[in-house]
Amino acid sequence: MREFHGKYMTRLYGVWKNMKNRCYNKSHTAYSDYGGRGIAVCDEWYLYFTSFMAWALAHGYTDELEIDRIDVNGNYEPSNCRFVTRSQNLTNTRKRSECSSIYKGVCYHNMGKKWMARLGDKYLGLFHTEIGAARAYDIAAKEKYGEFAMLNFPEKITTSI
Repeated sequence: MREFHGKYMTRLYGVWKNMKNRCYNKSHTAYSDYGGRGIAVCDEWYLYFTSFMAWALAHGYTDELEIDRIDVNGNYEPSNCRFVTRSQNLTNTRKRSECSSIYKGVCYHNMGKKWMARLGDKYLGLFHTEIGAARAYDIAAKEKYGEFAMLNFPEKITTSI
């Protein structure tokens, strides 16, 4: 079913098309991080740009913002999406496997024989325990990114290590 809405040249239409391409176009460069991991777009948004547009405009969309999935392992759907700045979006990423820890921002430091915490390029220190390093990361992330921080322990509000 084709929609006629006159919004084909808008940035929001591009956001919608790119969202769908990441999830369903196997030749898209980011497919392996989205559709290849099982991330999908809810039926209402997949089928109707006008439905996505109405939700976006009612939830703060402006041309300066990007769509963000609150749960990085969840689908594109109204309950899991929001619009954020580029820097806020970059904080909400899943844990990559190149590190020795199960926690975001934590790696084992072989020379120091301790757990190291980092937030981006910022070194947070060496810690005796992996959990201590993860808590230090959470404190720094919460301080820097506020409600958009992707925390290791989101159920705990930590103010000290």
